[in-house]
Amino acid sequence: MAEITGATVTYTDYTGTPSAPRLLNVPDAWGDVKVQDLVDTLSAKQAELDALVYDALLDIPDTSGKQVLSATKSVGITCASIRTQVKFEDLAGPGYTIKRVTDGNFVSIDNETDRNQIEEMANSDFVNWKTEADVSAALLNPDIEGLPSSLMSLYGHRIWIDVTNGSAGAVLGTNGTEANRVNNLADALTLAAALGVRRFDLTGSITLTAAFERYVVEGNPSATVNMNGQSVERSTFYRTTILGTMTGFSPIFVDCILASVVGYSGTARNCGLGGTGITLQDQGASHFIDCRSVLIQDTLVVTYAGTSTKTLTVTGFQGSFEIAGMAAAGHKLMVTLTGDRFTVAASNTLGSIVVAGSANLVDNGGGVTLDSTGLLPAAIEAAVWDAAQADHTTAGTTGESLDDAARKAALAAALAAAG
Repeated sequence: MAEITGATVTYTDYTGTPSAPRLLNVPDAWGDVKVQDLVDTLSAKQAELDALVYDALLDIPDTSGKQVLSATKSVGITCASIRTQVKFEDLAGPGYTIKRVTDGNFVSIDNETDRNQIEEMANSDFVNWKTEADVSAALLNPDIEGLPSSLMSLYGHRIWIDVTNGSAGAVLGTNGTEANRVNNLADALTLAAALGVRRFDLTGSITLTAAFERYVVEGNPSATVNMNGQSVERSTFYRTTILGTMTGFSPIFVDCILASVVGYSGTARNCGLGGTGITLQDQGASHFIDCRSVLIQDTLVVTYAGTSTKTLTVTGFQGSFEIAGMAAAGHKLMVTLTGDRFTVAASNTLGSIVVAGSANLVDNGGGVTLDSTGLLPAAIEAAVWDAAQADHTTAGTTGESLDDAARKAALAAALAAAG
């Protein structure tokens, strides 16, 4: 804990009732402010010679706490200022920088005589939640969530986007709510930064114009995101149609449609896959879990890119599946499917494939190592013809009939030979 380096005080009154609060100006370089920092700084400032003509900044009786509970624990601290608010440094914009007053309770009283404590700082004339009226402002965030819980409840911890029926604007508390959805991604991102959330509810189509990492998008049948060559590393998409070229690792897609996607590297669960196909990113690992062709009569074409090590794992795929472009020893595919056809294209020249499930195999590849022993009907055929005769002699079964026919044939041959 320490006095805030570079902090200044703007005084607005000498005596009597002030027309405006005094300001404790905090430099942007200081970052978040702890309540103990406020106590130390206000105490030091009101002891300066220039401050002696003004009312005190800090109310000593109501500033208390830090009583020792044990060797390692103490109670919290309350800083009670007198008509003084915290003001963070103005920024050039257009984005917000979230600032917090943490590790204690910060309140203000009207004056030393009446001692009328202002409990709800958000409703007080002496609390500056924004340093400016526009989006270039910094935010004062006095609680652990960074903003009042009522504001979080208004948004439901997300920004609401409706491209067709929403409206433009990035005024926190007004735009981007469920009742007044914003109609563009730029305003939605500004609001999300101000609110400190990374979740969006999307209706309509948006195109990414910058990296979109570690976000969550919840969509609906009309929701579409054009990746537009941007990184979506560790972002998650629900019920959204995904188009275009993406970069970045480990995005997650759940109940989505991936159509004509390039640079895929992530996990898709219960998704429809189709369009002109999916081209994999040139490294890493990818997964399709319980996915299917968008149109069951279409064939999903998945193409490997480049020569870096790349593994694709496909489990429970429904529909016809074609693999292409495997051209490196580190290219691997493990696929289990239920469909009409599994095709190994002629462009597969290196790498290894293990395929299981049920589908007709069409192998046009040259040089790729293919293990299809787990693929039906080949697996059934092998199981039947390699089965031990002794395991299939139960009365009434086909195995018993074949065995009986063989015995009768052998007996007839022996009788004929005996003359």
